[in-house]
Amino acid sequence: MPEPRRAALYVDFDNVFSTLAGLDEWAAWNFAASPGRWLAWLAEALPGGPRRLLVRRCYLNPAGWTEPEAGGSLSRWLGQPRIYYSRFRSDFVRAGFTVVDCPRLARLKNAADIVMALDIADAIGHPTRFEDFLILSGDSDFTPLLHRLREHDRRVLVVTHDVSAQAFRAAADLVVPLGDFAEATLAEAAPVATPATPATIAPGAPPEADAIPDPGEPEAQR
Repeated sequence: MPEPRRAALYVDFDNVFSTLAGLDEWAAWNFAASPGRWLAWLAEALPGGPRRLLVRRCYLNPAGWTEPEAGGSLSRWLGQPRIYYSRFRSDFVRAGFTVVDCPRLARLKNAADIVMALDIADAIGHPTRFEDFLILSGDSDFTPLLHRLREHDRRVLVVTHDVSAQAFRAAADLVVPLGDFAEATLAEAAPVATPATPATIAPGAPPEADAIPDPGEPEAQR
């Protein structure tokens, strides 16, 4: 068996969760509530492995939220109209992630992309010399960063939605469509966790009052 490759993993939570929710609400829930379901797949089953995920970072807006489909099975199971992203922080921490809070800097955009880009750029010079960089995002703003990683002879693997920019996809060594990722790791429809009480906000991590969007104007996700 080959020696595991040294890898760093970066997750643009808001982007991935909102995109998955548009495909399958339960897949989005399982992605967020049980990261262990897909971590092992990235480490062992994704082509080019095995790999050791030495860095695991998740970037999310703690005040971000989404609305499950009204009357749908997820909404009925949760018994509440919104899912705040802050509730999943502890799930990622238990899976060995460093969770980086990225509140929005403007009405429709949070700071995740710039913070992720800075962290990835710093990791290029890390003494560990990570061989693989795994990026879960559909944000084409990362395209120049992927070019930089390639210039430094690092392998880039992205999990992204089917309509992400062609230039972004072309800059990666391996592209995993988000639908394929969900089918391989998140296909089970049944819930994998019991909703918290109250289900909307994780204990000890409520969003600031002035950061909660107006109920009539949901915060848009990338």
